[in-house]
Amino acid sequence: KYQTPEFQVEGAVLPSVAAQVGTTDLPGQLKFLSLDEALQFLSHSKGNVAIFLDQNDTVSIGGTIDGNVSIYLGNFTLTVNAPIYCRGNLTIGSSAVNTVRTGTVISSTKYLLNNGNMTLENCFVNNAVTNYNGTLLAKNVEFVGTASSILNAGGGKVVIDGTNSVYSGSGYVVDLGSNYGEAEVYIGSGALPATGLWMRGTRVRSNPALGFPNLYWATSNGIGVAANWG
Repeated sequence: KYQTPEFQVEGAVLPSVAAQVGTTDLPGQLKFLSLDEALQFLSHSKGNVAIFLDQNDTVSIGGTIDGNVSIYLGNFTLTVNAPIYCRGNLTIGSSAVNTVRTGTVISSTKYLLNNGNMTLENCFVNNAVTNYNGTLLAKNVEFVGTASSILNAGGGKVVIDGTNSVYSGSGYVVDLGSNYGEAEVYIGSGALPATGLWMRGTRVRSNPALGFPNLYWATSNGIGVAANWG
């Protein structure tokens, strides 16, 4: 069922739905003028929902993700100024097919709130996520800005693809605020991060190899090697 207070569509088969946020009419896609409007209509569906931005957009009402929702940024910026609660599966990335890093997700106070499964991929991330008891995966992401990009505030887990991700911001990549959750950087080659501000307790994992260390921990807060990986 897809519904708002004024309108609903209901059926017996779980559909895959494509929607656009913008003013352009595209065949086969629902059109919404804002992501706030789209989330009210689509976020509780148990089907697969793909939402494509066709403009810069600001979330000022927010909503809850219970189903499977993908938000594709294109070259646009999504500013999240109201809570979006993820209790299902939420993916935010550049596009459905393109692996080039484009589009930005930014929040005033880490208003992407995760208790489910969240993936950030092929985009720029700025002060965006509070991870509580969910799992967050960041792939081919550039972490930018002066604030920490991710706050691990509960017992959840953050995994970063360290092979392709970039750390150009000056805040912590992952703030282990609660000290109960996990933050892991996976780097297949075994190289340690040379950039990025890392918090004590962050872990780096590489492909197992006999006779070589496969797991490191940041033993102090620091940038790159100053995190004293041991």
